[in-house]
Amino acid sequence: MSAGATVGGRAVVLLLATSVAWGLFWPPTKFIFSEVPIFSFRALCGVAGGAGMLAIGWAAGQSLRVGRGEWLPVALLGLLNTAGWLYFSALAIVALGSGRAVLIAYTMPLWTFLLSLAFLGERPSGRRWLGLVLGLAGVLVLVAEDTQRLLANPLGAAASLLAAWSWAAGAVWLKARRWQAAEMALVGWQQLLGGLPLAAIALASELPLLRATSFAVGAAILFNLAAGVVFGSWAWFRVVRMLPVTVASLGVLLVPVIGLLSSAVIVAEPLGPYALSALALIVLGVGAVLPLRWPPAWRKLARP
Repeated sequence: MSAGATVGGRAVVLLLATSVAWGLFWPPTKFIFSEVPIFSFRALCGVAGGAGMLAIGWAAGQSLRVGRGEWLPVALLGLLNTAGWLYFSALAIVALGSGRAVLIAYTMPLWTFLLSLAFLGERPSGRRWLGLVLGLAGVLVLVAEDTQRLLANPLGAAASLLAAWSWAAGAVWLKARRWQAAEMALVGWQQLLGGLPLAAIALASELPLLRATSFAVGAAILFNLAAGVVFGSWAWFRVVRMLPVTVASLGVLLVPVIGLLSSAVIVAEPLGPYALSALALIVLGVGAVLPLRWPPAWRKLARP
């Protein structure tokens, strides 16, 4: 797809569904962290999420086989896309708390743009650069409310940036290779392999803290695993294969917007002028890069 090409409607729908799944991940997470240690939950997202995707792939009749020469690339994908993102974002939450300072991790489109220029040869159009500037401005407006916390915790800020870089590098690595493994096998194995280091960290540091959860927290965990981890990860991998990685990464900036809106509705978190300004900037930024090219059948359905 050329730098200035329009974006297919199916890809946009899937990208929006990914952002909704990940955005709705936010409100239940606050309940989960009240009873489950953070690294244990992250490990569960990796290991149980990966196992769940492999089970779905097996039930759908897909091959779970990974070729001998592809295990190392899959492991690297899991290290970047799953282990790096889950570990460093958790470290940022530990250092910075659950305030908006951790949203500096959503600078990932910047790193995706730079890495895609270097390794994929993508040449984003002026419209995409405009979308990047608007989207990052929205993220920085959100972070501005917690600037003092960010400045007081440079290690937390560094962890957030490393999470962003790891996620971006994983997206570029996914796009750079022609994978032979079936889709669910690729998503599931990289998630499972990426979750194993997190499981080791959780067992070493949080085992005495583990307790049986309440029914509400157990239900929140199941929802997050099903919607955010299994569906969200599968949908994201599909989107990266369908769209230029620069476009896909900018679309994911809708995640904090949906997270904030859903938190306002579900747990009555106030939005305030910062959040509303950021919402407008991010929506404008994403809109700048998603001019739609709907399939002919869909256009016929839309006609009166």
